[in-house]
Amino acid sequence: MYEDVYAFAEQGHPPQSPGPLLRVPQGTRVYASIHNLLPSPAKIYGLHSHPGNPNQVVQLGAGETREVQFDAGEPGTYMH
Repeated sequence: MYEDVYAFAEQGHPPQSPGPLLRVPQGTRVYASIHNLLPSPAKIYGLHSHPGNPNQVVQLGAGETREVQFDAGEPGTYMH
């Protein structure tokens, strides 16, 4: 039995679950473009400076593209 799984992909690369790793030096300004290819809205968590509000979310409508930017905060492993 198979189930659909929504996953992230970098442009030009196959989807991954968990999503692609973002690794940058502390304090780096991160600029990201997110495009929702799903037929329904999506909520993306974790694309903010850390530590931060874990409930901060980027909401994308079906087919929407959004630009986000934030400063890489404290070193650690954070999910998005």
